[in-house]
Amino acid sequence: MQKAKNKSKTKTSYNKVNKSEGIFDYDLETSSYSVKKTEKKLTKKAKKAPEPQIDDIGKNVPKVSKEKMKEIQKRKKKEKREAQKKVEQEEKIYAKVQKQKVKRKLTNEQIKKQKKRIRRIQNLTVFALFIVGIILLMLSPIFNIREIVITGNEKVSQAMVLSLLAIDEETNIFRETNKDINEKIKQNPYVSSIIIKRELPSKLKIQIKERTIDYFIKVGEAYAYINKEGYILEVVGEKIEGKIELQGYETSIEHIIAGNKVCDDDLGKIEEIEIIIDALTNAGLGNLITSINIQDEDDYIINMESESKTIYIGNYSNLDVKILYIKTILEKENGNAGKIYVNRDLNVQKPYFSPNI
Repeated sequence: MQKAKNKSKTKTSYNKVNKSEGIFDYDLETSSYSVKKTEKKLTKKAKKAPEPQIDDIGKNVPKVSKEKMKEIQKRKKKEKREAQKKVEQEEKIYAKVQKQKVKRKLTNEQIKKQKKRIRRIQNLTVFALFIVGIILLMLSPIFNIREIVITGNEKVSQAMVLSLLAIDEETNIFRETNKDINEKIKQNPYVSSIIIKRELPSKLKIQIKERTIDYFIKVGEAYAYINKEGYILEVVGEKIEGKIELQGYETSIEHIIAGNKVCDDDLGKIEEIEIIIDALTNAGLGNLITSINIQDEDDYIINMESESKTIYIGNYSNLDVKILYIKTILEKENGNAGKIYVNRDLNVQKPYFSPNI
């Protein structure tokens, strides 16, 4: 009974403490049994638990079975493969997107180029139609030649120019090119150059610059007239007064045809005697020259019929000194026929006059 009373007291005291303070408060006598009981339970659990492992740094790590390790490794490999596949899929998707972007960009550029090409073709077509329209208008009868005005011609008659042109009232003013007109009119050797103007719709203006006669050469009983450029202007049977005759030329008779030029040797000599004639003209003696013999380029011979004198002038060197001597001798020997020699080295030999016997 006593023990039962004691037990009941203990329970009541436990309940009171538990409710009021929320903690266990055993006396050594009353709690010794429960402590021993708990110790027994803990020792049983410790026996059942696996023995702890000590790792490299001395920490306790629980042991893991080989099967568990294999399972973990498999799971990790699987996760790694899945992650790699995921990365590859993402890379493929990215590459595909980039290709689509490039393709879209190329397509846009191609469209732009195609639009530019179409626009260029349209512009060219419009321009071509515009040009065709202008050409058709220019070739219409509105621009047929109704009037031709020729100026600057003296030796070449207007009838000669028109016959060379061979243009009628049905000829279009643009159909005849400047080149064609030049070639036609320049068939006449007297024509040096041409200036062509068109006054629309139907007027053609032609200004002609003619070559002038400077010399003549005797060809049998005929006379061939040439200019200072060596052009043979015409070959006629009449002599024109006041022109200088060239004697001793080398051009062959077969080559002396209107429109041709004298041979190169004669052309070079003409260039040299031009210098001599200009010097004599400046000295007031040019109008006295009747003929010049050009056979020897080192000794040109000038004939002055009005003065009854022949001058052996040599080449065109020292012309100033030679002309001074010529003028002096002409004044001194006025009225006396003879020859004047200035074709020498005037530093060593003096010029002289040799009268005709």
